[in-house]
Amino acid sequence: MLEENDIQLTNPSLVMDAYLPLVKDREDAPDETYLVATCFDPWHVWPIWIGSRSYADIAKSDETEHWEFDAAKLLPLTDR
Repeated sequence: MLEENDIQLTNPSLVMDAYLPLVKDREDAPDETYLVATCFDPWHVWPIWIGSRSYADIAKSDETEHWEFDAAKLLPLTDR
């Protein structure tokens, strides 16, 4: 999970372009990676990498390219 909180400079395509060359051919690459934009309410979540499919692959398909997530549904795991 990657987080960004600016609406000016960060977007899923730029993150994908920087991220995929780093992990694509690694044996220990994560199965899934998502970008969460916490500057929106509700939060927006984009798939950057799922299995062997990138954000670009998903955006070209008929699938939803992002989801909305209500941060109020999160539960605190620490006393902080």
